[in-house]
Amino acid sequence: METIKPVSETERLIQDCIKGDRSAQGRLYQLYATKMLRVCLRYAKNKEEAEDILQEGFMKVFTGLRQFNFEGSFEGWIRKIMVNCALQKYRGNTKLHAIVTIDENQHEIGEPENVIALLGTKELLL
Repeated sequence: METIKPVSETERLIQDCIKGDRSAQGRLYQLYATKMLRVCLRYAKNKEEAEDILQEGFMKVFTGLRQFNFEGSFEGWIRKIMVNCALQKYRGNTKLHAIVTIDENQHEIGEPENVIALLGTKELLL
């Protein structure tokens, strides 16, 4: 005989969110936003950036709710999404910074007279 497992409040909330219930989405956000903002603040440069990460993370949470399998901790699942969003933002910022740095110096180094000026006496004699 199969036992019926009672549905927790969180599971019911998740199922309502999957069905598109806006009030359930609001309740889910209110339930986890403060905790997840603290997670985002650990990775962000400032509160504004942490709030951006939080919003992006919750967008991914809501679009990916069907993928949650109810086996592990829902809070842990959300936390993992927030950390991944923060890391993606960090990786994106460092790549952008590196590209800007290269482009800024490209016109200076590209000219033959600038290259010669950058070389030391020893390199010129070799």
